[in-house]
Amino acid sequence: MVAITFCGALGAVLAGGIAWWLLPRYGWRYFVGACAVPAILVFILQFFLIYESPRFLYISGNIAAEEEMVQYFEIILFSGEITCPPSERRGRILDLFNSTLRKRTFFITLVWFVQAFGYWGVTFHLPEYIGSQGVDPYFNMFTVFIGELPGLCLAMILIENHMLGRVKCLRFFSILTSISLILFGFVNVDFLKAVFVVVCYFFMVPIYSILNTFTPEIYPTDVRSTALAWVNIVIEIPAMISPFIAASMLSSTVSWLYPTVWASCFMLQFLLELGLNLETAGQDLKDTTLKNVDGSTSTTTSL
Repeated sequence: MVAITFCGALGAVLAGGIAWWLLPRYGWRYFVGACAVPAILVFILQFFLIYESPRFLYISGNIAAEEEMVQYFEIILFSGEITCPPSERRGRILDLFNSTLRKRTFFITLVWFVQAFGYWGVTFHLPEYIGSQGVDPYFNMFTVFIGELPGLCLAMILIENHMLGRVKCLRFFSILTSISLILFGFVNVDFLKAVFVVVCYFFMVPIYSILNTFTPEIYPTDVRSTALAWVNIVIEIPAMISPFIAASMLSSTVSWLYPTVWASCFMLQFLLELGLNLETAGQDLKDTTLKNVDGSTSTTTSL
């Protein structure tokens, strides 16, 4: 997932470069048209290149399609028999709040919420804020997107179990995002402001990819896609609210207000991540959530 986000960061660099080149010369219409081209290509390619995973097909009971997919890719995903039974009941949000999963759902939901609140708060009006501080907004946004790339490379290294792992990696990037935003808000030198906003994105963007890696791993297969759907619903709420809050702060005469408010979001995210104690790096994935005789729930592991 971190590697996939790296590809997204390359797209952000491309968009930033196009904006730097087209917007001052030709206006927003040409910029929007240029940005639409990759989306059209993706729409066409998805009909040929997107497949369900063998693991999902098996847990869904579609054994024939699963075996066909394994043979198609010519890879060995497991040895022996798969022990997890196909799930007859999948896709219920309430399953995320059973006695086994309730605590992790609570904390991961809050982490995703605060992360989205801070990310969109920083990003949505950042060009206007940078411009108000005397920095070229188009060029600086281009350099900001370039700054994401080494941050994602660092995340790909630190996220492994022999390094920091998932949870400590989240805490590391969250606290340093908060610190870089505070420094960005209080330095008065234009060059240093430009540097610290790049440093901010160096640490902030990998958080999303780490969460996208970690979240599916803490849920069994029969509710994994439901969990991802749930957090993606949740993050739409701060995505709608934070741009209005950010816009209201742009009119403030207090120059440090904009970055420090969002720095507090990432500090809060760091504190919430202290409640995540389930490390998944190097661990087996869970396949199903089962009902025990006494009514409690448990998970089984295979693969």
